[in-house]
Amino acid sequence: MRLITFTAENFRRFVDRTSVKLHGDLIALVGPNEAGKSSILDGLAMLGSNDEFARSDEHRRSGKSPTLVWGFQLDNEDKIALAEIPEAASLQRAVLTKHENGTRTWTLHPGFPVRDRQRRHTVTDLIADFISKADTADIPLDEDDNYQTILENFSRSLNADVNDLSDEIIASLTDAVAVLSAVSFGFSEEDATDDKTATGEAQRDLIVSRRTLIETLRELQRYEIGPNPTRRALAVINSRLPEMLLYTQLDRELLGAYELEQIPDNPPPALDHLCNLASLNLIELRREVQETRRADSATRVQTANDTLRNAFDQNWNQQKVALQFVLDGMTLSIQAISLTNRAAGYSEIAERSDGMRWFASLLAFVNGRDGKPILLVDEIETHLHYDAQADLVNVLANQGLAAKVIYTTHSFGCLPPDIGTGIRVVEPVDDTTSKLVNGFWRTGGRAGFSPLLASLGAAAVSFTPSRHAVIAEGPADAIILPTLLRQASKEDLPLGFQIVPGVSEVAAAKCAGLQSEAGRVAFLVDGDQGGLDNKAKLIAGGVPVGQIVVLVAAATSDDGLDEVVPLETEDLIDVAAYLAAVNQELRLWNVSPPEITSADIGPSLRTKDVAKWCAENEVACPDKVAIAERVLDATFKSDPDASGEAQAYAATRRDVIQNLRAELVGRLGLI
Repeated sequence: MRLITFTAENFRRFVDRTSVKLHGDLIALVGPNEAGKSSILDGLAMLGSNDEFARSDEHRRSGKSPTLVWGFQLDNEDKIALAEIPEAASLQRAVLTKHENGTRTWTLHPGFPVRDRQRRHTVTDLIADFISKADTADIPLDEDDNYQTILENFSRSLNADVNDLSDEIIASLTDAVAVLSAVSFGFSEEDATDDKTATGEAQRDLIVSRRTLIETLRELQRYEIGPNPTRRALAVINSRLPEMLLYTQLDRELLGAYELEQIPDNPPPALDHLCNLASLNLIELRREVQETRRADSATRVQTANDTLRNAFDQNWNQQKVALQFVLDGMTLSIQAISLTNRAAGYSEIAERSDGMRWFASLLAFVNGRDGKPILLVDEIETHLHYDAQADLVNVLANQGLAAKVIYTTHSFGCLPPDIGTGIRVVEPVDDTTSKLVNGFWRTGGRAGFSPLLASLGAAAVSFTPSRHAVIAEGPADAIILPTLLRQASKEDLPLGFQIVPGVSEVAAAKCAGLQSEAGRVAFLVDGDQGGLDNKAKLIAGGVPVGQIVVLVAAATSDDGLDEVVPLETEDLIDVAAYLAAVNQELRLWNVSPPEITSADIGPSLRTKDVAKWCAENEVACPDKVAIAERVLDATFKSDPDASGEAQAYAATRRDVIQNLRAELVGRLGLI
């Protein structure tokens, strides 16, 4: 199950109902001090708790009880787990609400799975068919033989508008079978078989009809007394809820050495996690050292180190490094060793990268958990210098131990690579309340990283980021392009750069200043006239032409000549996904608008066709940012593939997208 949304209401600073989208696998919560970022992590962590909210969870002035809501997208593995419940086949999303008294309730979309009423309709149809055939066969009836009335009354009871039949009706299924079995036809099956007349045919039909009805009644009874589909589905979904883990500073603060005599029976969390990963019993090890049982202590440490090497070898493919215990008297050191070059010997963990130490503690922390947890980390940049922060983010972007990492930060160096899906803002409303905002570009200016700095609570901070950045025309590009570039790539690798808006917003005189937004900067403009004007503006503002990429596609004209087709970002989106988003926005802002179809737009410069269509149909033209957000939402809400997300890019433009990524990488010097 993929966590995709979280909503808070009357929870601490979040009085008004406010929601945040959590589609990405690496999400940073940013905002000024005391905005409530840590409160959101605390709220997320309450997923598995049935405890009542504490008084401190209530806003001190609202006087209302808190409500928290988690929204999940079901993935392929969830659907496989639900496969034995046919009524749950259409389930796509699940929403869990935690109420004031701590109780939790589920809402399933598109709806709760209910019993298949068609089975009941089949029985009622078969009853009507049997009675009709009985009349046709001219069965002789005794005066007391009222089986038709009994069956007709039973048939009416099956039409009750209820999901679960009452115990009385289910019991009457047995009675119906008994009544049918007792009906005397006045002829034997052998006689009917031998009779080749129309009467014999009617009798044979009646025999088959009764047999079919009895079998179907018994099948219906077995089905109706079986577990309720909703309860079955909820049991499966509850069992598959991801674990929310608050990953504290103590959990990841692994020292280089520990004195065994000074380690309590409950060791520091980071050391305890590593020992659990290595199956190392510190109490027994300390006793063996104290009793000078060197062979036993050496064997214990060696066995633990073998376990660690195996664990790191399976999970740490980037550097092929493992942590190892080194015992020297009563001192237990933790050192690193190369798995591919054992001759290089040990090295102090302080000499290894902060990202490696983080990963090591994370591997130990999640050891033994069922499934992949969701990691919640507060102030992730604590004690890390800028370069170490970038190293850490790279590790988190590539790790496979947690299904999702949600963290708070004040540091630009700790921002995720995909800022379109990876940054969410906790924004103060006043001194005592805050709200959640899904787009940082809606705060402050819209050029480069400036609005993001404002969201970090550092609008006036002077900084020189060491990252690579692509500055595109507008916010819609920053939202959707990272997903398109990543999905269309032949390798599932991080982009290596961030995409931010700004080219369309900045004046020519300030274009040169955009080059200081990151260590290396490239600019991306559309291939239409507006994009070419932006390119000219950048050049006039002092940006070297070699830093500018124009979005175009190569094509061959009807006369066989090579030509260049101008494109815009929206042309790279799957046409069905794009039109679905456009029509949703049209319905939102217009009354009963017509529907735009693929026949109304061309293969390139779609937004121009959409604007023209809207003008011709006298409807408000949808906002490009809103469309990009809807496309991104649908990528996760539609039926996902094995990777957990649906395809957003246009398959016909895959080569264009791959070439665009390669060109941006080249302009940024990342090759």
